Amino acid sequence: MLPFQDLSDNKDNSGFGAGIQDDVLTSLAQIHDLKVISRTSVVAYQKPDGRNMRAIGRALGVANVLEGSVRRAGNRVLVNVQLIDARHDRHLWAERYDRTVADSIGLQGELATQIAVALKATLAPEEKARLSVKPTDNSEAYVLYLTALGKKDEIAAEELCVQATALDPTFASAYARASLLNSVIAGYEQPRVRKAKARAQAEEALRLAPTLGEAHMALGLCLYWGDRKYDAALKEFQLAAAASPNNAWIYNYVGGIYRRQGRWREAVASFDRAVSLDPRNVEMIFAAANNRLFMRDWAGATARFSQLLEIKPKSSLTKIALAYLAVSRGGEPGASQTLLRDVPEDADGLVTLTRWDLAMLARDYATAEKILRDFTSKDFGSKDFQKTSCQGRTALARGDIESARRYFAEATPIMESWAHEDPDDPDRHAELGLLYAYMQGKEEALRECRRAIELAPESQDAFHGALFQGDLALVYALVGEADQAITLIERLLSTPGALSWPISPQNITLADLRLRWEWDSLRSNPRFQKILAAPEPKTALTTIAQTKR
Repeated sequence: MLPFQDLSDNKDNSGFGAGIQDDVLTSLAQIHDLKVISRTSVVAYQKPDGRNMRAIGRALGVANVLEGSVRRAGNRVLVNVQLIDARHDRHLWAERYDRTVADSIGLQGELATQIAVALKATLAPEEKARLSVKPTDNSEAYVLYLTALGKKDEIAAEELCVQATALDPTFASAYARASLLNSVIAGYEQPRVRKAKARAQAEEALRLAPTLGEAHMALGLCLYWGDRKYDAALKEFQLAAAASPNNAWIYNYVGGIYRRQGRWREAVASFDRAVSLDPRNVEMIFAAANNRLFMRDWAGATARFSQLLEIKPKSSLTKIALAYLAVSRGGEPGASQTLLRDVPEDADGLVTLTRWDLAMLARDYATAEKILRDFTSKDFGSKDFQKTSCQGRTALARGDIESARRYFAEATPIMESWAHEDPDDPDRHAELGLLYAYMQGKEEALRECRRAIELAPESQDAFHGALFQGDLALVYALVGEADQAITLIERLLSTPGALSWPISPQNITLADLRLRWEWDSLRSNPRFQKILAAPEPKTALTTIAQTKR
């Protein structure tokens, strides 16, 4: 379903046409007998002029394409739609709807039903029932909701949904959409407040409409991201998928849960399913690529990230990922540096930080020092990447203990304050633990890393739990506990999830162990020498027994 052309003259109607398209798409996604491509993948075909239906069909992997236009003038809405056989570029069906805004409520279900009939798709009785339900009887609330669907600004969209529910307190779809938006917003603003709002909105949506797929997805996301109750979240997503089998986000979230449950093969299938339904959505492909990387499937990850680069050729983040993969596959930091040669610097310094890390991997400390010196900001866009901390690590690698202490002393209060802001975040404890280890604060380092492991044990989170075990292995190496470090390395080297990117000295890969200076204290140990001399072991994808949460 291609983006509808919005022919409305009034700028106040901005987003209305996109909202109509999104609402129809949501209805079509409920039909099991159809494969429906998600909205993100069709945005590239926004302009109607010069559309090549055969090429679009091939690119999206579909046989039929729906296109249309929307015009809103005052209280009237005009919608024109046509269904096209993309393989033969011929019209299959067309319809024109000229209605008042109030009468257009429920049009999305009517349209989806007519399209299904035109395509000879089977509609189950429960699908017919869902498609016949009007989301609201309040036209003003419906316009606000549609406008929210067309908004890119998540905070503004959530406010519009809240306004819609104020006009119609029985508007379940608006509550569900507001909840989904708040779960996303919680990742960057007022996490506790936003998570609480998301949960309340999801529960209200389900109270009003117990079979609404979006409501189950909203509650599933609260349980997944907010509460880390993976089994409960999975049940909600399964209910959501039953009601909306073409919603790519559901399979993306399920893939993330499977990964945390140690069900890596199932995670691959779920992420791939999400990509098949939204083949040009960079977030979907990125998640699928990362999943392959965390499994040490270097070839599979490289293929997915290369697919991303075809869609966004100028993506710095994708090029950074490919640079690290080049190190993991061949162990040559110099080759990776050439991949970033023409990449411009970014505002948060991630490209600079990566160049510094690759120089550290190559043990070119003079270049690493210069890269940091030339970077004028104090941090790299987040508190866990402090410039002074990186300078301390560079000085320590060069053997300049006095300078390292000075840099670490400057970074410590910032990192401690950041960790104390959210004491239930294991990442913050792990990062603080590594800083203490670089400073030879053995007791403090072990305390923080063990706290991270307590908050995210492998038995409850096979993905992050393995990464935090890698943090502990590095801490052991830095504070002189060689045997304990090597024992962990021997296990983690074949454990999925014990690696990340960018700037992850705790990565347990053969390339990282061979190249990073942080492991130098182990190099005279025969057990470690044996690890380095052997080929990288195959990553074991067996399921870890989960502790119920």
